[in-house]
Amino acid sequence: MNDLISRFIIELKNSLIFQKRIFFSKKNKIIEGISILFKKMGYFNGFYIKSDYLVIFLNKLKIVNSLKNIKRISNNSKKVFFSYKNILLNKNIDMIISSDIGVINTKIALKIKTGGEILFSI
Repeated sequence: MNDLISRFIIELKNSLIFQKRIFFSKKNKIIEGISILFKKMGYFNGFYIKSDYLVIFLNKLKIVNSLKNIKRISNNSKKVFFSYKNILLNKNIDMIISSDIGVINTKIALKIKTGGEILFSI
């Protein structure tokens, strides 16, 4: 599977289904950025890098209900980009966005008035 973001989402959902507190994900810059953002948002207790993988510690209290409906938007064959105006129209949907400043969520995108590729929604 070449789509590491979809793989990350599947591994995250499987960890929730099987009630695991730790999961492993293949490392790249986007996955690392998502992990940093999820740590700031409180979904992850932390993570560390082990060679080509990230070892991620889940915050079970917050993550269980919040991330059940996580849905991939952009993929390798179909990229979906939103401008600031499109994000403003969809501000009630919590989206994870890859922008020129890194991986951000809807709140940050609205605050700094930027758009980008919509990776997935929560």
